[in-house]
Amino acid sequence: MTKGIQYAIAAVQDVLLAQSGVRYAPDNPKDLSAQAEPVSICMAGPGFVNYADGLTIYNPITLRLWLTVAHKDTGRDDAKVIGYGDTVPAALWATIDLSGTVDSIEQIRIVGYGPWQINGMPRYGWAFEIDVSIRVC
Repeated sequence: MTKGIQYAIAAVQDVLLAQSGVRYAPDNPKDLSAQAEPVSICMAGPGFVNYADGLTIYNPITLRLWLTVAHKDTGRDDAKVIGYGDTVPAALWATIDLSGTVDSIEQIRIVGYGPWQINGMPRYGWAFEIDVSIRVC
């Protein structure tokens, strides 16, 4: 597979779509109507870009990942997504090069859990940051 940010995002979404119960994990996010089943959105975040010997080097580049449901009932919403706090990082670490799209995952952070507003829609769930290292031509 080709290395690069867009390919890494697609690979993260493939990992999330393989999670039991995740209904939607698009490579290119769209404005979503509220969905009761877990939805994964991954986008590029901050990072460093260097050039050396004809290579573009991203080290690190942060991928932002949200796994949420429509927020209507905290108890019900919590029951649907709480387990992903363990299974998502484990699944990502199991493919440390994200199917060859990155050189390696450097770090995974949980940056939040609970109610969110995304595009004006009330959501409930996880926010992760995934630092990856990529060397491409």
